[in-house]
Amino acid sequence: MTARNKEKRLSDYCQFLKGVGPARAAKLAKLGIENVNDLITHYPRKYYDRRQLRTIGSLQPGVEETIVGRILTSAGRVARRRRSMITAAVGDDTGVIQVVWFNQPYLARHLKPGTEVILTGQLRFYRGQRQIVNPEFEVIGDELDKELLSAGRIVPVYRLTEGLSQRFLRQLISRTADQYRAAITENLPETILDSLEAPSRADAIAQMHFPGDEDSFRKAQERLKAEELFYVQLVFSLQRMRRNENP
Repeated sequence: MTARNKEKRLSDYCQFLKGVGPARAAKLAKLGIENVNDLITHYPRKYYDRRQLRTIGSLQPGVEETIVGRILTSAGRVARRRRSMITAAVGDDTGVIQVVWFNQPYLARHLKPGTEVILTGQLRFYRGQRQIVNPEFEVIGDELDKELLSAGRIVPVYRLTEGLSQRFLRQLISRTADQYRAAITENLPETILDSLEAPSRADAIAQMHFPGDEDSFRKAQERLKAEELFYVQLVFSLQRMRRNENP
């Protein structure tokens, strides 16, 4: 069996996943994530509802909102205190807004004029100019973002550590949960699944990270809570059996 065709297991180390490597694996380990199982059960700490998209002309100051626009111009420079600074003019049919990112020089390769992006952030005014600072973004049609994960949907927000971004973790978890779907085996009796009308374990994990809607999310939560309760009861039953065997 070649390395490419190696059977996927939830015990596989994250270091060998696409886009991770030793440096990012060390950062993931700080979150308690060492293998695939750790990764796909690193559930969000909260969610943002970004299903509503706004136009640039309708943005209100101080309100986090999501827009779709096209990069008109972009430039990078070193600002005060040696901070890197990327600025871009983003426009749609209703207006143009300045977008600024600090200390993220690697973003420059994604911000070419003509590129269509989705941005999430708060409108502010700087020297009378409308501006969004350090927004989350996705490039529409980006090879890494074949499915939008940070906008136009209910979006997961994860516990992070220095050097890891929400965007990276969303992409990694989405890709890994899909690639390892066949390795996520069922662990509840069929009678319990039928009584709860519960989704499969693989579907429940996927919905916990990227809910399709409120009902699907609720069913996923119920299924995983039932799983936890089942194993607690199983442990108690085994303990009772041992006590009865050794009075």
